[in-house]
Amino acid sequence: MSREIHLDIVTPSGPIFSEDVEFLSVMGPEGSIGILPGHVPVFMLIDVGFVEYQRNGQRDFITTMGGILEFHHNHATLLTESAEKAGDIDEMRAKQAAEQARAKLSERAGGEVAQNADTLAALQRARTRLRVVEMLKNRRDRRRI
Repeated sequence: MSREIHLDIVTPSGPIFSEDVEFLSVMGPEGSIGILPGHVPVFMLIDVGFVEYQRNGQRDFITTMGGILEFHHNHATLLTESAEKAGDIDEMRAKQAAEQARAKLSERAGGEVAQNADTLAALQRARTRLRVVEMLKNRRDRRRI
């Protein structure tokens, strides 16, 4: 049995990540699922959230904006609308996006459902990016201790 999983994360604009990892965890509609080498095959929807993975003993994160995951024979393919590696996230831009979405929701209280849904989705994406930035900071802080 292999001790690694090959993880491919692909968006419409191309591959974002293609590496061997020791572990991965993805967020689905029913919660998170962790996958180790040798796991049974999985095909599932994924939510707006993040993938956590471990490579060379180091955990890291990639945001995902929904999609699907297929896992079999220690190969995971995640197809998502967009994805960002934790280190590539612009924290200030994510904070501004969250504030803009909150302001739009306040202005539109009781407004058109479609516009509110789009704004809620933007807020969720911004919050996901900020959560991943915070987890990355916490990981770096633990390394210093």
